[in-house]
Amino acid sequence: MVRDSFSCFVEPTPFVRENLCFSDGMGIEGKPDFLIDRRFFDNYLVMYVRQGTLCHSQMGETLTMREGEYVFADLRLPHRYCFQNGGKIWWIHINGATAVQMAEKIGMLSPLPFRGNGREMENCLQDCFSLAAKGDGDVYTMSQLLYRLLLVILEDSRKTEGEKR
Repeated sequence: MVRDSFSCFVEPTPFVRENLCFSDGMGIEGKPDFLIDRRFFDNYLVMYVRQGTLCHSQMGETLTMREGEYVFADLRLPHRYCFQNGGKIWWIHINGATAVQMAEKIGMLSPLPFRGNGREMENCLQDCFSLAAKGDGDVYTMSQLLYRLLLVILEDSRKTEGEKR
């Protein structure tokens, strides 16, 4: 089970960056005044809404996610996100050569930022958080979990291919 407050930040080795999926940060955010407004950050991101409403603006479009929905975004492009009247999200950065290749394929099916929904994303994030909380540094298992998470997003994007957001 995931705690109410959690964050984890790591610096992956060059080997991990080149060969595996990795997360250099993940956590839970619930501050009412939560706001990120950035021009560039070298990561992809999943934000899963546990409570409330999250607004994500990028590429001239604003997506609004509610409980049970998530956004998958390329943070290398300017982006802004915040709560609308409070909320709580689970978030995870995803990077690494393998992750970037998968993210590009997802973006071909459904332009990023991509909005998805489903319990499977919550399960994937719980597994990543649980492994990170152990602190044992098992980069291979984390890479497998992140790859599974990306496959969930790929499946969701394939299902919605061509549909309006």
